[in-house]
Amino acid sequence: MPGRAAATRSNLSVSLKSISASDLQSIFGPSTADRAVLGGSLDADAHATWGKTLDDLIARAEISLQASLEPARGGRKTSMSGRIHANYDARREALALRSSYVKTPQLSISLDGTISNKSSLRVSAESSQLHEVEDLAEAFRAPNATPLGLYGRATLGATISGSTHSPHIHVQLTSTDLRLTGTSSQLLLTQFPANPSAARLSHSEFISHNDGRITLQLHACRPVFSFQYATHFDP
Repeated sequence: MPGRAAATRSNLSVSLKSISASDLQSIFGPSTADRAVLGGSLDADAHATWGKTLDDLIARAEISLQASLEPARGGRKTSMSGRIHANYDARREALALRSSYVKTPQLSISLDGTISNKSSLRVSAESSQLHEVEDLAEAFRAPNATPLGLYGRATLGATISGSTHSPHIHVQLTSTDLRLTGTSSQLLLTQFPANPSAARLSHSEFISHNDGRITLQLHACRPVFSFQYATHFDP
């Protein structure tokens, strides 16, 4: 039966229902308990198959989350929900995410696509109130740190292409009514394309509420970094 033995594959299936997020924090991140308190639960279903080694592992996972995060030293509790649909193919070194997302009352992050030797992954994020991001960060900030005073709305779109060894990333960020540590802007626009050889900050524009305008271009190359910096201000 050599042929049958050679074709033998191992299988593993796991199903988790209503697993406490607090229990998971105690098991996998006990050192974070003095900074953040997790609540809620998650469900997960996973299935994996492989041959003689894990080099040809094929796995899929479905995870759903209904949880909350609260600073351990007191502060606003933020609810969150999410669904992750993931497939992994070890032979192709490919991780695929389908219609996956994480949401809070003011923030939505979605992922769709594949990371592999021919990556095509889209990431989008939209915040209707950036101060919620600061509330979430409060759990991980040093006790005496000064609040950022972050407010406003923002949308972010990112694409990842190329291979895992040579990724190409393009990020576009737009923010309106942005406030940060005493500064404010009517509009902030920026694009950030990057790859292992170079990174650029392009088409970046900061428009203040009194119509002041700052434009910025930045270019960095590897292995020798060279910066091209230009600003323009219209009073």
